[in-house]
Amino acid sequence: MPETVPVDRRDTLLPEETDDGYRFDIRIQAHPPDRETVFFDL
Repeated sequence: MPETVPVDRRDTLLPEETDDGYRFDIRIQAHPPDRETVFFDL
């Protein structure tokens, strides 16, 4: 995980374990906004 990603936002880049595998949601707009998936500016 890049150090430039704020600690409190890193969980938006990690999949969640479910009963049948893993789930990764990309949130373009979220409420509250701090739940939006972090994107990188390359």
